[in-house]
Amino acid sequence: MDGIGVYKYYHSGANNPNAVQPGKAGLNTAIGVYGLWNPAIGVTYFGVDAFYPGGVQGYVNDYSRSLNTKSSSQQERLSLQLGYWH
Repeated sequence: MDGIGVYKYYHSGANNPNAVQPGKAGLNTAIGVYGLWNPAIGVTYFGVDAFYPGGVQGYVNDYSRSLNTKSSSQQERLSLQLGYWH
């Protein structure tokens, strides 16, 4: 299926809703092959890709955003605590 999506990517443009970027197709193929030896990785990857809003890229962006929010709130708490003692 990704082969058809890559074909549409090159011939119809990236804005085609059925287009698949070549890098994404390669990653899907690699995870699929690796999933033959480690099914948990394959099931997790394709489950997140299919059911998480934005797929794997959406998950990574949300996770990164949550880490940045957590670290900034921890820095604020630390600065408030240290400010109290100075």
